[in-house]
Amino acid sequence: MNRLSKEDLAQMNRDYFQSLDKQKLVEVAGNLHKLAVEQLEKLEQNSSNSSLPPSSDQFKSKEKSGLHQEEQTPHSESQTEPKQEDKVVSESREKPKSKGFALKKPGKQPGAKGIWRTAPLVPNQTISHYPKTCASCNSGLEIDQQAKPHMGYYVLELEKLESGIEVKCTLHHYYQATCTCGHQTKEKPLVGYVSVVEGRSRDLSLQEYGLVGPMLATFIASVAIRYRMSRPKIRELLNDWVGVSLSVGTIDRCIREVGIACSPVVEELIEQLQSSEIIHLDETPWYEKGKYRWLILADWDAVVACFYHPQLPATNNEAERALRHAVIARRISYGTRTTEGSLAYCSVLSVIETCRLRKVDPWGYIAMVLTQARKGIKHPPIPVAS
Repeated sequence: MNRLSKEDLAQMNRDYFQSLDKQKLVEVAGNLHKLAVEQLEKLEQNSSNSSLPPSSDQFKSKEKSGLHQEEQTPHSESQTEPKQEDKVVSESREKPKSKGFALKKPGKQPGAKGIWRTAPLVPNQTISHYPKTCASCNSGLEIDQQAKPHMGYYVLELEKLESGIEVKCTLHHYYQATCTCGHQTKEKPLVGYVSVVEGRSRDLSLQEYGLVGPMLATFIASVAIRYRMSRPKIRELLNDWVGVSLSVGTIDRCIREVGIACSPVVEELIEQLQSSEIIHLDETPWYEKGKYRWLILADWDAVVACFYHPQLPATNNEAERALRHAVIARRISYGTRTTEGSLAYCSVLSVIETCRLRKVDPWGYIAMVLTQARKGIKHPPIPVAS
């Protein structure tokens, strides 16, 4: 069943509802009811029942309280002017002076000139996407081969060959169709999980609409996390050896996309650890936006447990070897900048090491996880060692 969009609602009016028969009118009413329930649940979301940051709760409460105060106690201009002046003076005292690059946000700066490709991409194949059912009445739609697409985008995807790898370009075309009820339904790329970070101008949305395909994004994440290459070095590697030109921002987005897609897999791994008889444990420091974060656990009963239980290993080499990648990465990159970056790095590293221990190809599985996450579908279970 298609989800009603803003364009679908714009086509609905009183004349449209009166033109429908009883059966189609019931289907349209059911879709509208489903949309109303989704919007109501979205309005009731806060930091306690969703991934929204706590700052969004404060904003909503302040907005409501501010409107309530304006309705009850209106102030005159003579009363508000001195308070505003005092507020400006107090803010000027509290705010520190700018120190140049210390307060500059990372990434593209406002007003900076954008750069695009000098030569257009040449697709190796074209894939057409047609709507199958009407978004309004759920009736089946006929495919018009003479129709023109209403949107399209290119996807660069990596393919494994017997003697190496190859990056191919695919052009995706999306079409629209008109139902017998008069409603026009447009096929659109699916949208999956959205990662929300407090204070960020644009949230990270996992969706099918994008330049980099799942396997190429997994390859970029593997080079960054498993082989510890920097973003500029990855850009140089792709340009020189694969013939793909990507910006540093696109490369960083791919790494975070893969990490956010793997985070639900890590939650399942944690549940599996609860039932494990032997758990190898170790710790290491990690920097997050310059802050020193780590955890130390010391338990004497655990240290001498191997003497009372001969089946337990006497050393913790298994955990130390797996953690060595994070230690080297911390010394090279000096950690991460956000909680999202830390979560992405830990999630990808956990899935890679788990697949390695289970003798499963990690890259094919991670690409499958990212494909499902971009569609908003639950990830496949991590394979068990054969």
